[in-house]
Amino acid sequence: MLHIKVIAPDRMLYEGEARSVTVPAYHGQLQALPAHAPYVTLLTEGTLFLENERGEKQQFDLSGTGLLRIDHDRVTVLIDA
Repeated sequence: MLHIKVIAPDRMLYEGEARSVTVPAYHGQLQALPAHAPYVTLLTEGTLFLENERGEKQQFDLSGTGLLRIDHDRVTVLIDA
């Protein structure tokens, strides 16, 4: 499982365990799964998809830029809005 945080400037949008997360990265869509290599990339406008530990899918629309950081099984997504 991945531990994911999705953070906006004014609040935490999501924090919890997930099976996967897919983000609109600067050079195309990127999907992170457990045991992903460490990685940092810029995000663009688009939709972030995650599948939580129960297999339920959630999505967040990103209307600005952002940053994704993967460190072992921890994923942090910082977004403008």
